[in-house]
Amino acid sequence: MKRFKAFTLVELVIVMVIMSILMLGIMQLFKPLGDVYSQATTMETQRTAQNGIMRYIAENIRFATHLAVDNNSTSPAVAITQFLNDADDHMEFEEGRTMEVHLIAIDNRTRPEFAINGVPYTGRVRKGIYRYSSTTLTPVSGGGPSSVDDMRIALGPAFYGPATFSIALLPHTDDELRSLDITVSSLNTSNLNRRSNSQTNNLNSHAQGVISTKGEAKLLNMSNRVGEPGMYDVSRFNGSSNTPGGVTYIVYVNKWYTGL
Repeated sequence: MKRFKAFTLVELVIVMVIMSILMLGIMQLFKPLGDVYSQATTMETQRTAQNGIMRYIAENIRFATHLAVDNNSTSPAVAITQFLNDADDHMEFEEGRTMEVHLIAIDNRTRPEFAINGVPYTGRVRKGIYRYSSTTLTPVSGGGPSSVDDMRIALGPAFYGPATFSIALLPHTDDELRSLDITVSSLNTSNLNRRSNSQTNNLNSHAQGVISTKGEAKLLNMSNRVGEPGMYDVSRFNGSSNTPGGVTYIVYVNKWYTGL
């Protein structure tokens, strides 16, 4: 009877060790590809969010008939009051009529409600609509005007995800076509675990980890091409809307009057 020689236990163990080493080496070869894919996916997600923020601002103010950019006011109510005072000569407001005033707040403060897993994030857009009649300002949507914290987060908190955004505005005062340059930047969230909280809120110190998207919001009713352009006031804008801890207000009306 012919006898077959089998593998010994030691030989089997040696083969398993060799196969494990080979598998580990193969996995290490593919790991960089996985990291690249993960980072590319993260960057695409954040660029989508940046484009959404930029388009939200641009589409809201595109047909404004009067607009002001203000980062000196201490509250939404102060910004709206200043806007109405400055625009009074342009709008010739009539007693007994009402007007809807729109307010976009670029909120670059670090707020507890933005924290995810204990890490604070900053840079959100807030929106409110208010009905003005004579000296009365009544909220229509988005919360009261007394505090930025009362205003609704535009697009909803989930839209921004676990990202810190810096939203910068640069007004252009060319009479031919007035506009706002908008730059939305954010830190690559795949690198957040390697940063401290203070580092996370400072985009300028991490240039290599910053993703940016730029665009322009054209104010179609603000140029001389439409005959008599409305008020376009940037006198209360000090040139920097993305200062950490600051709030910039865009106050505008889309039409002069609404019914009672």
